Amino acid sequence: MRLTSPLFLRRLAIALVAASAYPAYACEPRPCIEADPTNPPVAVGTTAETELDWDGGPGSSVWVSVDGLQETQVSSNTQGLQLVPVTLGTTAAFRLYSSGKLRLLDSVEVTPRSQLIAPFKPKRRMAQLPTSLTIEPTLEAHGTFVKLDFITEQLTKPSIWISTNAAAGFSSAGLDVQSFAPHLGGAKNEHHKVLYNLSPGTLYYYLIMAKSDSGVYERSKGSFTTLSRVAKLTIGKVRIIDDSDSGSSGECGFGFFVNGGSGNPNGTQGVLPETFDTDDLRDCDSGEDVTINITRTIPSSASTAAFNAVVCDEDFDSPFAFNSAGARYAAPLVGDIDTEAWECTGKNATLLLGPKRPGEEEHHDSFQMNVFGDDLDYRVHYRVDVTYE
Repeated sequence: MRLTSPLFLRRLAIALVAASAYPAYACEPRPCIEADPTNPPVAVGTTAETELDWDGGPGSSVWVSVDGLQETQVSSNTQGLQLVPVTLGTTAAFRLYSSGKLRLLDSVEVTPRSQLIAPFKPKRRMAQLPTSLTIEPTLEAHGTFVKLDFITEQLTKPSIWISTNAAAGFSSAGLDVQSFAPHLGGAKNEHHKVLYNLSPGTLYYYLIMAKSDSGVYERSKGSFTTLSRVAKLTIGKVRIIDDSDSGSSGECGFGFFVNGGSGNPNGTQGVLPETFDTDDLRDCDSGEDVTINITRTIPSSASTAAFNAVVCDEDFDSPFAFNSAGARYAAPLVGDIDTEAWECTGKNATLLLGPKRPGEEEHHDSFQMNVFGDDLDYRVHYRVDVTYE
């Protein structure tokens, strides 16, 4: 076949697309599973370890059968590096299956040998690994991401796992992985990694496995806590567009709610920290501003919060009420309520508390929310300030 023929170029393109679908793990061709060593030396009465290296693609898993007995699962991770124990006098068959164990993708057998029977010469040098990298990683924890910088003695290709549970030894098996950085690209000594998709104020564990081309690992593990999010909502003023009263000034009450918090029926500060209100009626003429000027912290680690504004105009003197229970500023309102004594209009908005984009956590933004009711119209001026500490 000519190397420039359309058929050859089409096959080459298909092969390149297939190859790019997987991160650059050591075993190949994929899907694959390897063990090193396959006949580790072990003294009588002790156990040995072999290193599994696999990459099975989406949904794959690793299982083991010892001497033909029933299989047990080694890992549900689709790819990984893991040291597993093996026992003298047995043969362990490690099998890589597709999703749901519908198809056997690859397998490898490991049979330990007694040191008294034959000396072992591994196909690649397995270093006596330290429990940490040559230079401990420098961590810079933010609210939703972490930066890791470290240097390895050898040219290595590191993989990094961030999880909510600590690794058993130096294995990625069983980790509740929240963020993962595979060893893409060439081997080098200086490594700078940023891992996203983390939650504020949370304890995380990291596992670093840095592999050289000769198969030697340098590794490290530890923990860190992300910064807590501090979100503040400030209500600056309310512009009364139409006070719904003809020929006279309106008398308005104001209620503001975050995440559905309910206030005190007596009009004082609500018992929930998400809730705040002003309890004095104000003159509210059409075309004028009513200064509110209150700031409250939103105690939430969620990336958004629900904000509700309610303005009620008193038509004649009566107990303030805009719900069936007669509670003052008691609940958020969407739409209109019109009684003989009161006209109330409310509307919802969503507050963005999380990052605008990965790595852009802190933000300070001003907003206007127009609320148009059957008779009462107004505009709320507010701002959201998000920081981390």
